[in-house]
Amino acid sequence: MMKQEWQPNRKSDIPIYIQIKEYVKEKIAIGEWPIGTRLPSQRKLALLFNEL
Repeated sequence: MMKQEWQPNRKSDIPIYIQIKEYVKEKIAIGEWPIGTRLPSQRKLALLFNEL
């Protein structure tokens, strides 16, 4: 499995779930995940972000 370069900042005052939400929104906004793209599952995102 490929490792994700971006990781949530665990020392930030911003909760991790909000950091991940903003990451997903940015991927959509910049066109990396265009309309119709299937988003990664919650489990896959957790694995990418070392949460499991």
